[in-house]
Amino acid sequence: MLEDIDGKQMPAQTIFAMSINFLKMEILKSMTKHSGYTIEDVHFIITIPAVWTDAAKQFMRESAIEVRSY
Repeated sequence: MLEDIDGKQMPAQTIFAMSINFLKMEILKSMTKHSGYTIEDVHFIITIPAVWTDAAKQFMRESAIEVRSY
């Protein structure tokens, strides 16, 4: 769980998924504006450092999968 400055708590995975989704949407907005590409034209890949623990890698995988539900 992560806590904001007001004391509100949210699951860390949800925060990471929201961050990934924000970056995805900003990239798509820019690409659409400047080149006319759509989401169907793009395949996103998230790289994870090899030195991370297996648990950290799995956490990021699950966060990225959660983005699909948005």
